[in-house]
Amino acid sequence: MPDMDIILAKTDNIQRCLRRIKETTGLKPESLDDIDKQDILFSIFKGR
Repeated sequence: MPDMDIILAKTDNIQRCLRRIKETTGLKPESLDDIDKQDILFSIFKGR
């Protein structure tokens, strides 16, 4: 069974990423026309 601390850390990381996406895009797909926002999202998914 996976270590609960690892699961909690990964869950926290996912929540931070989702929060950052919401803050950056306002959840509006058209906001991705902005190249800077595309870069932010890419860095989130890339894992920096």
